[in-house]
Amino acid sequence: MTTHTFVLSGVLAAGLASAFALAPRTAAQQAAASTWNGAFTEAQATRGDALFGRFCANCHSRDLAGGDRGPAVAGPGFSAKWSAKPVIELLGYIQGAMPLNGPGTVGRQQNADILAFMLKKSGATAGAKDLAPFPGPEPLEAAAPPPPGPVATPVTTRLDAYYTESQAARGKAAFNRNCLYCHGVDPKRSTPADLVFALPSSFAGHFLERIVNDKRVYPSVYVLYSKFQSMPATDTRSITNQNRVDIAAYILQANGYPAGATEIPVDADAMRLMNLNEPGFEPVFNGKDMTGLRFRYGNLNAPPPGQLTIENGVMACACNAHGEWETVKRYKDFILKFDMRFERPADWSGDDELFSGGSGIYILGRPTGNGSIEVEGRHRDFLQLFAIGGKATWTQDLDAKRRAIRPLGEWNSVEIVSKGQTVKVFLNGTLVTTATDHDYTAPGHIRFQSQGAKMYWRNVRVRPE
Repeated sequence: MTTHTFVLSGVLAAGLASAFALAPRTAAQQAAASTWNGAFTEAQATRGDALFGRFCANCHSRDLAGGDRGPAVAGPGFSAKWSAKPVIELLGYIQGAMPLNGPGTVGRQQNADILAFMLKKSGATAGAKDLAPFPGPEPLEAAAPPPPGPVATPVTTRLDAYYTESQAARGKAAFNRNCLYCHGVDPKRSTPADLVFALPSSFAGHFLERIVNDKRVYPSVYVLYSKFQSMPATDTRSITNQNRVDIAAYILQANGYPAGATEIPVDADAMRLMNLNEPGFEPVFNGKDMTGLRFRYGNLNAPPPGQLTIENGVMACACNAHGEWETVKRYKDFILKFDMRFERPADWSGDDELFSGGSGIYILGRPTGNGSIEVEGRHRDFLQLFAIGGKATWTQDLDAKRRAIRPLGEWNSVEIVSKGQTVKVFLNGTLVTTATDHDYTAPGHIRFQSQGAKMYWRNVRVRPE
């Protein structure tokens, strides 16, 4: 969740700017609050109570006292900001700028009812006539909500098919011609000892599973390819980079990875996105298109033009329009992994930890849509947890997070593990946040917020448990 700025036009914008610039209230301004008396009816405020809970409470809290997501919308501070202005200006602001995830998508009469409830909570008395809606057209008719989506089940086969059969065949020929006199690819020669030995007996079998100093030696195709850049020993210039990626395809085949429809390209960025040693993981974002995803942008089930684009296997978010993208499938017990980074503003010169751009990741959403666990994506409180519409006990190791997080503008790797009533969040391999005893029992879509400041996602994948 981030701090937001909305731009209105014309007389309304000028009035709102003036309203936000109010100085501390004078006695005359306090007296002006009485202008709210009689502006609404008791029945209208009652209707607004229910609507506020539906559209506004997540940000402004059910008691209107505000919180991390939004300011108080009743009481002395609210009155100080708005009481000296005509009610129509406040209603216009609500109509044009709220709710944050879909400004202008709540009906005009509904917003009038919500404001009636807010005025009553600020101490105004009801009258005999309803507060009239703000003039203008009604919002677009909401698109029909998509179906709930299937519940994800564990995957038993490898889905990471990065090469083709013909590429592996070329790789075998290149390996036999340039590497075979020093190295073998016989899986029968591979033993569990090869997982840790400096010189494995075979490039097949356990080769890609090797661990050194508690780290996977080959977490991606790129790291495997980079090994071949120092070969062959007689002359590293004697083979081409195309030969090297073909040899990588052959080694993948020899280690049990399946063939697919596309070849490994001679492209370091693309190879970095080809994760190894993650059996059972399936892509959430495939790096090519939006297959398997759906969207919520106000009343639209699609992102506005230019909002989400794909650049070299990375999803780029302009994030000037607030909304969400989510999985079609629903998950309960799972491991979610992804990389994300914020675009460092050219004029940013403050403490990086105070940068407020970011998004949130919602998991375990209730079927009724009125609650979920949010893993905070805002940079300044990155990976904290919020139990929306439910309860959870959570802690964060702030020192560990500060040690693990990379500088603003660089990629950070996030892993979220949901198991039973526990959620654990890792940052660049370090456990930083733990939630226990939560009461979210149903599988839900995994949702990523699009808001705040330009940012990027890559390597988004999930393994149902």
